[in-house]
Amino acid sequence: MESQDKENLNEELEQSIIVPTPGDDDTSSFDDTVEMVSSLSSAFSNLGNALAKSLSAICAENLSFIRESSKAMLEGLRQILSQVALPHYSEVQKQALITSYIEWGKYGWSMIPTSTFDFMDTPPCDRESANKQAMTFCKKADMEKLFDMFQERHINKADLEEAIICFHQRLYKSCALLLFSMIDAKLIRLQRKQDLNGKMRNTGKRAAKDMYDKVEALANKDPSFPFAWYLRAINVYECICTYFAYGGDFRKQPDIGNRNFIDHGMYTKRVRKRDCIQLFLIYYNLLCTLEFLETK
Repeated sequence: MESQDKENLNEELEQSIIVPTPGDDDTSSFDDTVEMVSSLSSAFSNLGNALAKSLSAICAENLSFIRESSKAMLEGLRQILSQVALPHYSEVQKQALITSYIEWGKYGWSMIPTSTFDFMDTPPCDRESANKQAMTFCKKADMEKLFDMFQERHINKADLEEAIICFHQRLYKSCALLLFSMIDAKLIRLQRKQDLNGKMRNTGKRAAKDMYDKVEALANKDPSFPFAWYLRAINVYECICTYFAYGGDFRKQPDIGNRNFIDHGMYTKRVRKRDCIQLFLIYYNLLCTLEFLETK
């Protein structure tokens, strides 16, 4: 192989092993971590493609060049793996985290893509504290980023756009009703006909329980099941239980915009902007969880 050709291929290999670097501070979010893992996957793919191209372009006698290329690839992989810090939790720590994520869910808060990675590791002391902490990550720019992230998902874009328009126009009751229907639709479609044994599909809380049961079964079966995804699933399940809670014959007004009260015209309070923010986040985390389930 000519020297110039070798230089070109070496340059291509070097470009293929650009390593995504985590932030030096503790402000990386869960979704930043997911994005980094996606980048790692892309880096692996690029390395493989570059190596395949280099191998096809050289002759058998260029064994030294093959060794150099392989060495560069392995060094790239070493750098990537050295920068991926996977957390290890004891059983006590796991139970504490599960309790915390459930507590956040009871106040209607699911994971916020623009928050810090460990935001939900500590439970809030009460509803007011939970709202105050969470809303710092739900400013206008944060919501616009969330809306952009929805565009990457396989969803009914027309319903989403209508919900966003209602949100911007401060039509919060209309926005909430749309989001309730979008959340319910995803949960209903998750239930396959062959698994129902002739029964009708569940809705609301019961459908969310079906989703959570799938995650729990996978986690119990596979010791390597990512604990972060288990936390996300149990949190979004608790959020849905909060917003889709049984109406109790509509005798007592709930603290948040309950689906049954709003849908049946029995909610006498004002549906707030915060209610819609929470519902957008629940919908987003539900989509992420269901997409993850599809890979299992």
